[in-house]
Amino acid sequence: MINSFEIEGEWWLPENPDNKVKGKLIYNPGQTPILDLSGVLSSLNVKEGKTTRLALGELISKDFILGISNSGEKATLHKCYSINPTTIIKDIVVEKQTFDIQYIFRGEHFNNKDDIKFQALVLKYLYFDTWTKSYTRREGSKIKFIKIDIREDLNLYFVLQNNVELPINELNNLENIENSIILHPKESKKYFDYDDDMGLMFMFFSFAISNRTHPLSIRGLTDNHDEVEVFFRIRGITNLPETLVEKQFLFSLRSIQIKIEYLIVSWFKKGSQLELELDIVFSLFLRTIYFPEMHYEIDFLVIAQAIETFHHRISYNKKDERYEEDYVSDDNYNKICKKLYEALDEEIPNINDKSANHLKQHLIKYLELGNKYSLRKRLKEIERKYRLMEVFFSCKSQAPSVQYVLSGPPI
Repeated sequence: MINSFEIEGEWWLPENPDNKVKGKLIYNPGQTPILDLSGVLSSLNVKEGKTTRLALGELISKDFILGISNSGEKATLHKCYSINPTTIIKDIVVEKQTFDIQYIFRGEHFNNKDDIKFQALVLKYLYFDTWTKSYTRREGSKIKFIKIDIREDLNLYFVLQNNVELPINELNNLENIENSIILHPKESKKYFDYDDDMGLMFMFFSFAISNRTHPLSIRGLTDNHDEVEVFFRIRGITNLPETLVEKQFLFSLRSIQIKIEYLIVSWFKKGSQLELELDIVFSLFLRTIYFPEMHYEIDFLVIAQAIETFHHRISYNKKDERYEEDYVSDDNYNKICKKLYEALDEEIPNINDKSANHLKQHLIKYLELGNKYSLRKRLKEIERKYRLMEVFFSCKSQAPSVQYVLSGPPI
């Protein structure tokens, strides 16, 4: 993903393989990939059996475009968008198309999303070699890979050296796997079904190095043992330093080697518990890494909110049918609220006094969240249980407003 390339050849739509158009695929790191065609793949719009010529400026969307280079290399382009470029020059119609591409699958043809299946994904991240270096230097040639059973349906490998013999035969056909992460499910999976696991691995590594990173490469191994390399635009890919030093990391592989399996399994388990809230929780924390220019107090509040949101999502007590930060169960609280609402109606009847009505509405709104701990209480409970906030308490003298968040009125 960090090297530019161009592929010249012929391109066509899966549903119309006879209409091949010459063109060039252009990929540059950090930029949207472009397919520049010498003609058009389609200048007609078919709707409900009616065929009409596309209007000038009309958006063209193609789910898949297939191609083959002049040297015979296959490529699949997914999610392709173009503005119809038909022009008229001196009564001569000139048609050319340029597509913006979201995904490039280099090495194979896929006609639809269900066909994009891999029995393993090989991920390489910027700085991963530095993160593992002190571990491999200490262990020498003894440890060539670390296998972690994430779930019953997924194994993960940290491959530290080349020429390694992995326990899964098909993985031994892979080349250039030194300093890579391999996701190997029990059965082949669609590429986009790997998204959550890839996201969790990316977030864990960003957390570990406490810095921005990006994939250097993503390769998939098909059931036919063919390698397919995946490309897409990564913003900010050109703005990162080439190297980091270990002292910049939050922790290195060597520092967690005894608990590496426990930590990774726990990370993936908690991540699966978060489900749809996963992006919300981690995007809060990663914001402090990917936007380091934030002011100190904002930085703290974002981290505090990320910690609180994470623990809220995983703290549901099935036995008591309530979250740990709820005072009572929802059923009991609803009964209490019903009594309080009745009391409010009696004590503050619907009269024309604006102040009284405003107070009533304010109390009702407060009751909606009255069963939840305040953020201040939640952070104190988390600190008491997990000792995560010591670093923030030690910074009070440097951030008076942060101190107020922890010791002032409930938020």
